Amino acid sequence: MRHLRTRIGIAAIVACLSWISPGLVHGQTSYPMLNRVEPVAVSRGRTTEILISGDQNFGGASSLLTEPNGLIGEIIGEVKDDRVPSRGRRKGNRKPRVSIKGKLTVAPDAPLGPREIRVGTPQGVSSVGLVVVVDAPVVSEADDRSNNQPVGAEDLSMPSVIAGKIGIAEDVDWYTFEGKAGREVVFE
Repeated sequence: MRHLRTRIGIAAIVACLSWISPGLVHGQTSYPMLNRVEPVAVSRGRTTEILISGDQNFGGASSLLTEPNGLIGEIIGEVKDDRVPSRGRRKGNRKPRVSIKGKLTVAPDAPLGPREIRVGTPQGVSSVGLVVVVDAPVVSEADDRSNNQPVGAEDLSMPSVIAGKIGIAEDVDWYTFEGKAGREVVFE
């Protein structure tokens, strides 16, 4: 019986404190989580507009941070959540996706390879996203559905880096290019 009174006493104290001082009780939101950067590749010596998507709150995003040197990032706008709710899930059970537009300026001598980017917000700095710095022109997939069949193959000029999108499970994209006898083409 004594144990029961102690538990009730502690519960009553906690309830009173939370009722008396609601201003002292704060809920904390998580920092923004990046889960997609489009296009995934950027060319040396060029400025490229990118779309960064993720979870949590990107509201008030003010900076696009890059590592190491050779990239300069800038936030240029927010995009509304345009997803359709998944089938089989309750309507209110969907996590909001947030997208922001950014601009990356890549120095002509920037190191090649994967580079880290993060978004600075009032809620904190986001998780890491990656872009790949390349030496060839980048061809971003124009429409995720139109090149899913050979008849809709996108034309390429060589050399180029393709920055495709995986829009559906087992997505297959078709491209076409002109080949010349004796010319070596490497696919990586």
